[in-house]
Amino acid sequence: MHPSLVLHVSFFVFLSATVAVGFQRVPHPLVTLGLNVGAIALSFAVAATTRHVRESRGAILRFVLTLALVPIAFTELGWIIPYLRPISAEPLLIRADQWLFGTNPTQWAEKLQTPWLTEILQWIYASFYFIPTVLAARLIATRRWLQLDVSVVAVILGFYSSYLGYFVLPARSPDKILPHGEPLVGVLAAESIRRTLENLENIVFDCFPSGHTEVSLLVLWLAWRFDRIAFSILVAPITLLVVSTIYLRYHYGIDLVAAVVFAIGVLLALRPIEKRMRAHDAVG
Repeated sequence: MHPSLVLHVSFFVFLSATVAVGFQRVPHPLVTLGLNVGAIALSFAVAATTRHVRESRGAILRFVLTLALVPIAFTELGWIIPYLRPISAEPLLIRADQWLFGTNPTQWAEKLQTPWLTEILQWIYASFYFIPTVLAARLIATRRWLQLDVSVVAVILGFYSSYLGYFVLPARSPDKILPHGEPLVGVLAAESIRRTLENLENIVFDCFPSGHTEVSLLVLWLAWRFDRIAFSILVAPITLLVVSTIYLRYHYGIDLVAAVVFAIGVLLALRPIEKRMRAHDAVG
């Protein structure tokens, strides 16, 4: 089975095991287990299908599957974490920020606050959901199927490792915990975008690490390796996105530090996986 499919199956098995352990505490456990069984079955179906199609179709199918399964996994965390991990790690993260930076970064960033900057950074933050797709579109357009597969594996590792972090240290954002002065007000649609994201992202214990930062940095590294045009398109938005996580009060400073550490761990894990993928590709 392709590494990306192994990762999907493994993570949904993990989710199923957590639901089974806390069956009496998790709301609608049968619905969650049903989604997990469906995700696992779909992964096996893609594995079976891609044995008999061209390399290009297989890579695109695995990419599309990832677009579908990662949001499902994220949504399930919102159903599971508050009931199976009823702890709050915010005091620990706040103390870490005080030790590292001597202040709370989101409170410090208030001195930079302007309506136009809020507007721009809120749009940039929301663009996260399209960042991996920009690289994928470039690799598909240039027919680099192995690089697409490697990138998909890296992004899956990034997302799922950050999700495990949410289990270990469940924490709400500084905006919900720390006192801040003026509310974040944009010029056009910043407040609407913020409300929409909060409604779509039903999980509130998703601070540590910053998944936005971890996955974006991984995509930027992959773009540098595989497609410099994609890199030139993404470098500025990703830089601003990392800034926006603090400015918009979504994350503690330590979340970004952890995201860098997690991203390095993903790249180290990716090396032997990519080596095997390249060896398999050379054999044909």
